[in-house]
Amino acid sequence: MSSSSTQFFVLLGTLMILGLSVYAIYLWRQVFRNNRRILELQQEQRAKLLEAITVISTTMSRGELNPTEGCIRLKVLLEKLDPELLQSPEYKVIEQMYDRSREFATHQTRKALPATERLLQDQAREALEAELKQEVQNAVLALQRLATAYREAEEKKALAAANQSESAKPH
Repeated sequence: MSSSSTQFFVLLGTLMILGLSVYAIYLWRQVFRNNRRILELQQEQRAKLLEAITVISTTMSRGELNPTEGCIRLKVLLEKLDPELLQSPEYKVIEQMYDRSREFATHQTRKALPATERLLQDQAREALEAELKQEVQNAVLALQRLATAYREAEEKKALAAANQSESAKPH
């Protein structure tokens, strides 16, 4: 093989390596951006879940939402936020209320029940709520504290990130 063809193939190989390197850098930047966006979306989702938990727990503590309905809603939100929370002693009552109220008819099924059956279910629900009242109230207050602590932590992180980006800017 001649010297000029060798140089051509070396140059071609170098250009290919350079092109692939640029493309690899581009792909890594895309991965980095996507990962950052996923984290941002997860934080947004977490904030929305905590806001919903705050609203429900606040309405429950004011007596504007009955404990059974509130616990059903809170269980779903807590499962999305962190399923392990439902295993902690202070929140376990939420899952307990959920499990024990599953037998009660809702929506159209409830409307279709005879009046006496509805009354019996209402009495059973009220007895369940009375039995677990204090535990539910404690869980609701604990959830409000949890949401407040999370918001404060997020605000501190956002402030720290803003301060870090400010200090990184050239003056």
